[in-house]
Amino acid sequence: MSTTHPINVLASQTVAIDAFLAVARIYMTSTERLSELALATVRNNFEDCISASATAGVSGDLNAFSAAFGEPVLGRTIACSRASFEIVTQAHQKAAQRLTQELAPPWVHLPMSEDWTAGVARFTGGLRELSGNISANVTAATDAGSKLASDSDWVGEKAA
Repeated sequence: MSTTHPINVLASQTVAIDAFLAVARIYMTSTERLSELALATVRNNFEDCISASATAGVSGDLNAFSAAFGEPVLGRTIACSRASFEIVTQAHQKAAQRLTQELAPPWVHLPMSEDWTAGVARFTGGLRELSGNISANVTAATDAGSKLASDSDWVGEKAA
């Protein structure tokens, strides 16, 4: 029969709660960064659209509009997706690291500490796998977008 002092159990629970609050702060900060990035991208694209519309309105040339608007927007969108990927990946890594550090034995004095450790290990493993999948998907999407941009006709028409 295992006897656990109530103060040790309370301390263990407090550490776990603090760890999960820290993870919540990590993701909230990342969400704020993603929101700022998205807002800046939309604002810049909107300003480019106004500028390109004024240029195309004066000249009446739709190819000029495509060159002035399409290319910068595509480049900015690819950069935004890459930056978003970095933000999400960093958040996952920080969260996994924090949980691994905070919730690892020997501080766990709960009767089921081995189950808890295994659960945390699965959780952090899942975060690592998620980060890897996101990395692969974003890389594939940005590479496909870059290839599409380089192969498309309207990008080449501006030089003609």
